Amino acid sequence: TTPYFELRRLEIVGLLRLTEQEVRSFAGLDRPVQLITLDLSRVERQLKGQPWVLDARVERFLPDRLVVHVTERKPAALLLLDGFQLVDQNGHVFLRSNGQGDERLPVITGLTSADFAADEVGTEVRIRQALAVLREWERQKLPKAANLSEVHLDPVLGLVLYTEEAGTRIQLGWSDHAQRLARL
Repeated sequence: TTPYFELRRLEIVGLLRLTEQEVRSFAGLDRPVQLITLDLSRVERQLKGQPWVLDARVERFLPDRLVVHVTERKPAALLLLDGFQLVDQNGHVFLRSNGQGDERLPVITGLTSADFAADEVGTEVRIRQALAVLREWERQKLPKAANLSEVHLDPVLGLVLYTEEAGTRIQLGWSDHAQRLARL
């Protein structure tokens, strides 16, 4: 080991919720590190293994600089499943919600742990359908019914929406969501 290649300058880019200290700890960069022998792939894998991290890329600049690019997951909804779980834009359930700052997210209901156990892929498809309806609601800027508070996945009725203010129920079914929303 030589002091010449010791990490002295660490840049962490892209943080929204995570702190620099958390990233340092997750990546094993919270102790002296020799850049010349640092396994960048391992650091990236360690970071990607954290729930909030969607992607990570690490760049080495010898003799003493490392840049860590982090892309964090953005919560798109809460899934009511054995408590509230955070769901990202891709429909990936990634973390149990601690309730801090997530209360304004719409809630996806109607799924159970048994649904995931029986058909994980099919259940994830249903979650993505719910998210697609939420995006379409925003895209169409439906002011008549205000914000959505819940998307219920009913095995018989399909997607059932509930508005935030009045609790209005909007039954969409399993198909033609954009066209049905346009008729509101």
